[in-house]
Amino acid sequence: MIPLMLQDNMVAEVKSLFAGLTLKNSKGELVPLNVYPQRLPARKEKKDPDYYPFIVVQLLDGEDPDETDPNKSRLVFQCGTFDDEDDYQGYRDCMNLVQKMYTHFMSERLFGGKYMIEHPIKWTTTEEDYYPHNYAALETNWIVGKITMADNDLT
Repeated sequence: MIPLMLQDNMVAEVKSLFAGLTLKNSKGELVPLNVYPQRLPARKEKKDPDYYPFIVVQLLDGEDPDETDPNKSRLVFQCGTFDDEDDYQGYRDCMNLVQKMYTHFMSERLFGGKYMIEHPIKWTTTEEDYYPHNYAALETNWIVGKITMADNDLT
């Protein structure tokens, strides 16, 4: 399914984009950014690995608007960071992740030779206070491949 291939491509793209970046986890250690498709993995025990910092690449929906226009898919890049400093500035890490993805996507536009980002693009943070955890998201729209009717009369 083409939307799943888009999601897989974007997981790899985000991993590459943030290679070498370290942020604090819930234990206060500097660790690489975790990137997950669709959801955070299940944690069965407290000793299981910490999710933070993370980006989840979530496939939301898609549409085939008509016979001629391209198919579209919507992805949300959900960011989560940890910052237990008492100045409450941890949201800045999330916003920097969002800004770096936005800048990268808009400057490149075409990914994997077949996925093109298009407007509108939205970003958001949470209104709730989840201190010391911080969240932001980047909602994106993509043009993806279209399946067309086979022409069996051509030989």
